Amino acid sequence: MPVEFKLPELGENVEKGDVVRVLVTAGDVVVKDQPVLELETDKATIEVPSSVAGKITEVRVKVGDKVKVGQAVFVVDEAAAGNGAGPAAPLAAAAPTAPAPTPAPAATPAASPAPASKAPAPVVDIAAARSTPAPRPDSAAPVPAAPSTRRYARELGVEIGEVPGTGPGGRIGQADVKEHVKTLLAQPGGTRVATGPLPDFSKWGEVEVRPMSNIRRKTAEHLSGAWQAPHVTQHDRADVTELEAFRKSQGSKVEKAGGKLTVTAILLKVIALALKKYPQFASSVDMANNTVVFKHYCHLGVAVDTPNGLLVPVIRD
Repeated sequence: MPVEFKLPELGENVEKGDVVRVLVTAGDVVVKDQPVLELETDKATIEVPSSVAGKITEVRVKVGDKVKVGQAVFVVDEAAAGNGAGPAAPLAAAAPTAPAPTPAPAATPAASPAPASKAPAPVVDIAAARSTPAPRPDSAAPVPAAPSTRRYARELGVEIGEVPGTGPGGRIGQADVKEHVKTLLAQPGGTRVATGPLPDFSKWGEVEVRPMSNIRRKTAEHLSGAWQAPHVTQHDRADVTELEAFRKSQGSKVEKAGGKLTVTAILLKVIALALKKYPQFASSVDMANNTVVFKHYCHLGVAVDTPNGLLVPVIRD
């Protein structure tokens, strides 16, 4: 029986979104909670999971479309949901057919035990799937990974495009990122996660390049390898009585100049002064050249809610 999958509620005050990626095509078999769509809303880019299971007979949206909550995205045949086990049957059938021709010649029985000893053939196939991300032959093609997975990869120092995806259509999940990190760390000399070349920081201002000592290099390597540990946010209390008094006393002057003196504005200035006093917090480690790059400039990005969505303008110097 054909069933329409309609776009569910996306969150408070979110009624529509732009289609960034369609993760399924007609003919695919989907299961419940499988990601089927990536949408960009005013607040974030999110994955939309399927609430139905079955074989997709029609996809009604494409990349670039604007879809609203309640709009039909695709149609599935629920009767075909049980056919998801179909691909496993040919795999099972393929195992006996390989040794079948060997009994005829007398000289080939020696070769037949080899396939028999490799009984867990699916394991080999899974390993091959991990090592070869088939759906991404073109390096310029978009990487199928959710924003949360991309952020997780960045935190671990992993290039998301190098991670083999094992999800539907080669999709990359957090488990794939973890497996990739384990593989890197298991390699000889893999005490740290490999990172790409650093950008040319001198494009944005004056920099100073200092050589790195052996102790510091070893510290960087081991800390990079330990980057899999959960991150912790420290919360503390501060008495801002005098800060608030200052903000209110100077607020009228700022308003006359066409602005608004907020706590955020004051904190940005505090951060800038802190980075000036402790420049190592804004430094970058260049493992390839065994150096540390210190910036003699301070450019801060701050998230701002605008009519065009959440943007991060950069306040220079």
